[in-house]
Amino acid sequence: MVTLTLILTLTHRGYDINQVMGPDEYAYPVNNSAYTNTVAAIALSAVSEFAPLVGGRFPPEWIQIAEGLAVSPVAVPEGTGLVGTYHQEYDGYPKLKGPKVKQADAVMLGFPFGVKMDPATLANDLAWYEPNTDPNGPAMTWSIFAIGWFSTGNYTHARERFQRGFDPNVHPPFMVWTEKTDGGCTPFLTGAGGFLQSLVFGTSGMRLMSDRLTFNPPPPSATGGTATQISLVNFNFRGSQLRQVTRTN
Repeated sequence: MVTLTLILTLTHRGYDINQVMGPDEYAYPVNNSAYTNTVAAIALSAVSEFAPLVGGRFPPEWIQIAEGLAVSPVAVPEGTGLVGTYHQEYDGYPKLKGPKVKQADAVMLGFPFGVKMDPATLANDLAWYEPNTDPNGPAMTWSIFAIGWFSTGNYTHARERFQRGFDPNVHPPFMVWTEKTDGGCTPFLTGAGGFLQSLVFGTSGMRLMSDRLTFNPPPPSATGGTATQISLVNFNFRGSQLRQVTRTN
């Protein structure tokens, strides 16, 4: 039997998770962190897929709870120049604790979480949070923005953020990542990992599903370099060895 400890509050709109802190360490405590609720919903939903594979059982109400934790987009704040909806980082954002964000948080709903949303909402998430993210925050943040901008087809923004994923956080002589541009945790493996994510999933446009892979690669020039071909070689999926090559026409 699968067990879970999670403090939930049933409300008129579904379920709430209160008094938490998401990746944005500048905001604590908050209610209904978009990141936290999404992770909890994914974990609960995944049980329905994985439990049968190991002969496990789970309470059927977990699926209902997962659906009740879903984060819905709201109207973008007035005076931003943006139109439409975006994902609020938590209840009361940005007025409750201010708009400044330490690092990638709500923007991770698009990747790696794969929350289904209108492309315009994804673009608004990126356009809102990018200028409101601390420029001295951890290095992996910019790689997440790069992947998002690759997805929207805005290669100008993608190019800048892809480059920012390693420069100026990579330092000689061993070319290791630091947490911040002026130091911090070294070597910062989270920063290196974020850059690898932008390389593997950003430049290939690959998305991993349980039963398939999808690809929507940007042109090689979108990385900001002089590359005319990017290859992703020798990766395996469901028993097949694959290779992807993206070339400039």
